[in-house]
This record gives sequence, structure tokens and C-alpha cells, in this order.
Amino acid sequence: MHIQKGVRAGLPFTAPDWQKWLLTNLYERRPDGKLRYRRSLVMLPRKNGKSLLGSLIALHELIEGEPGAEVYSCAGDKTQASIVFEEAKWQVENSEALSAVCKVYRNSIVCPGNGGVYMATSSDAKLKQGLNPSAVIFDEVHVQPNRELWVAMTMGSGARRDPLIVGISTRL
Repeated sequence: MHIQKGVRAGLPFTAPDWQKWLLTNLYERRPDGKLRYRRSLVMLPRKNGKSLLGSLIALHELIEGEPGAEVYSCAGDKTQASIVFEEAKWQVENSEALSAVCKVYRNSIVCPGNGGVYMATSSDAKLKQGLNPSAVIFDEVHVQPNRELWVAMTMGSGARRDPLIVGISTRL
């Protein structure tokens, strides 16, 4: 992966120690092999790489997650939800390794090898009731007008063996 924007644009992504610690703990396993934490909230100040981190988690879940993975980016509106998704799209389009296993379309990234799909979604909670997410990157949790979208996405993941819901935000 490479950094897409800012003063370090074009440089290879190297996770700082705090991100390594975060990812290690996010993917900690219980003795039965399942994730220790199914729901996490990551609070970071603005411009600290939340979108890149979210895209890294989303692509990992798409490629290495369970067969038929359904990965979603959510936020207060579709434009905000698309920020993490567009970062992931850029990463796939600019990586030989990622583009060898993923196909990028206008509104989705598909992993044909395991039948997985990654999309950004609108914020209309009523339309999310039928989804079956294996992973959700929920951006800017603090701007949600209510809990409905969070509940729809987390409840929808109940049929998954090892779902992962990660809220990322700058504040509560």
C-alpha cells in the first residue's frame, strides 16, 4: 500500500507503532479462534490516517475474511462513506498484488476468489435491514442523528461467524 494524499503522497505505507498496536488488538483472537472484539470504536484526531486505516481493514476483510464476505463503508451520508471506499479503490488500482485478486467497479470492489464484495452505503438505515455484513467500517460515528444505522449494520452481521464492526471518529 502507498499513501495517496498529503506531504507523504506516493510513499509506501508503513504503519507507525500505534497503528500496529491497534491492529494487533483489533484482530486479537479468543481461545476458540474467534475475534475477541467484534465491535470497536477508534477515536483519532483529524488528519491521522483514519481513512487509510479503514481502507486497510476493509481490504483485509474482503480478501482474507470469510467466503462471501460483505464489507461495507457507512457514514452519515454516502459521500462520507465513500471516502474510505475510494481510498480502498485507489489502493487496489495502484497495486499489482491487490489488483491480481480484486476487481474494481464503479460502486464496488469484488474478490472473485472468495465471492466477497465491498461497497459504500447510503445512511438510510431502513434500506440496510436485509444486508448481511461480515465487516463494516463506520466512519464519523459522532455525526449520526440516531443509532438506527449502527443497529441495522450490527444486527445484520449476526449470522456471520466472525463479524467485525469498526467505528472510526474524531470525537464522541
